[in-house]
Amino acid sequence: MDSGTSSDPVLLRRIVEDGVILQIGTFSVGVKIQDIKVAQEVLALYEGYPFESRPALSDFRIELKPSALSRAWIQNHVQVYIDQQAPFKPLPRNLGLPMVESAINWCIGRRVVRYLLIHAAVIEREGRAVVMPGVSGAGKSTLTAALIANGWRLLSDEVAIIDPRNGLLQPHPRPISLKNESIDLIASRYPQFAANRQYEGTVKGRVTYVRAPLDAIQKADVSAQPFLAISLKHNAGAHLTCDRIDRANAFMFLVKQSPNYRLLLERGFRTLANFVEACDHHSLNYSDLDEAVRTVNELSHTSAEVKLPA
Repeated sequence: MDSGTSSDPVLLRRIVEDGVILQIGTFSVGVKIQDIKVAQEVLALYEGYPFESRPALSDFRIELKPSALSRAWIQNHVQVYIDQQAPFKPLPRNLGLPMVESAINWCIGRRVVRYLLIHAAVIEREGRAVVMPGVSGAGKSTLTAALIANGWRLLSDEVAIIDPRNGLLQPHPRPISLKNESIDLIASRYPQFAANRQYEGTVKGRVTYVRAPLDAIQKADVSAQPFLAISLKHNAGAHLTCDRIDRANAFMFLVKQSPNYRLLLERGFRTLANFVEACDHHSLNYSDLDEAVRTVNELSHTSAEVKLPA
């Protein structure tokens, strides 16, 4: 596989005409983008990732092309197809990249059965991973971007991928999705994460994507041992609170955050039980980003010391 660059005319032609295979850590994604402008945006966002330009098998197949509807109001719309099925309605062409990102999320949440999935951000340092689950809007991506800027490696912004065979967290270092007020907050604190393009009118409002750091892409085959889980909730203006969660309540919360727990049956139960046992569990309710970063760092040091052998 070659590392893709947005200025590569051969790769751009292939993604438009024939499709390519994009390797994102654990999963390979077949991508064909018939709109050249959206194709350029995809290649720019995933610059440095491995691309396979020859026909090959992939975990998922995604195609974006002009909408088949012919009514005048839909003429500048595009449609995403997953294995030739269209799970989403057509959207304006300028939202093509968010459509592709949503399609990848949809594939992982609906098609993956060999790993246990948890809706969470995951970061790593010294081989140990912190998993930060939470509902949409809990501040996972914002805090993840801040922690990456403070020395953590990105494993995933969207989903924790647990291998049932060994309990390790598998990397899936996608671009970090920032929304609404978080865009300006991260750009002002961490200029290296400033994004050139923002997308208005998505179902989540204003959205932008921050490219994954190069070290996360280069180490996309290096898994990590879970040792700390922090359930996040962002409340504007609230005082920071951090409480320990007992393992029984942690288990029940994580079941609700897993899109495929029930599909895995006994294997899902065993995998999640082992994960819960391997981690210290806390809930973090925060408003101030700097306080949240300090708290995660402190919890990680404390948990690491507790788990080190005597």
